[in-house]
Amino acid sequence: MSTSQKILVMGMGNDILSDDGIGIRLLRDLQQRIKEPDVEFKEVFESGMQVLELMDGYTKAIILDGIKTGHHPPATIYHFTPDNFKDTLHLTSFHNITFRSSNRIAERLGIKVPVQVHILAVEIVESELFSTKLSHEIEPFYTKIRHDILKIIEKLLHNKVVKKEPDSHGNWL
Repeated sequence: MSTSQKILVMGMGNDILSDDGIGIRLLRDLQQRIKEPDVEFKEVFESGMQVLELMDGYTKAIILDGIKTGHHPPATIYHFTPDNFKDTLHLTSFHNITFRSSNRIAERLGIKVPVQVHILAVEIVESELFSTKLSHEIEPFYTKIRHDILKIIEKLLHNKVVKKEPDSHGNWL
C-alpha cells in the first residue's frame, strides 16, 4: 500500500470507564466489517500531540470517540473536522493544546498530518464509572450508533465495499 493512499481509523477512549470506551468498542466492531487493504485501525489511549504522531503518513484519519457536552441527547453523533475547534490562545502547557493548534505544531515538526481528519464523536453520559459496560442511557442505542457511524465512514471512504453480513451470533446491522 502506498503512503499516499493510507487511511487510519482510530478508536479513542478508555474501555474500562463505561461510555468513555465507546470509541474503542466501535473501532473493534468496525474492524471486523471494513476489509480494505488501505484502511488501518488503531486503538488510542493517548491525546494531544501523541495522537498526531500516530497519524503521521496517513492521507485521511477518522477518529471515533465519546464526548460529553450536555447540549444534546445521549447517543447523538457529531461529525467534526479540525476547523470546528478554536486555536489555543495562551499555551502554557501541551495539556492545554487544541487539536487545531497541535496540528500546526506537528506540521512544523515535520509530522505528515492527514489532509483530511474527521472526528465522529458520540454524546455520552458516564465517563468516570469503572465498568466495561456502556451506561443504561447509551447501551440501548449502540446498534443504531454503530450503524450510523458505519454509514458515515462508508461515505468518507468514498463508498468502498464494507462487509455487512451479521457475525456468527447474528449481531450487526
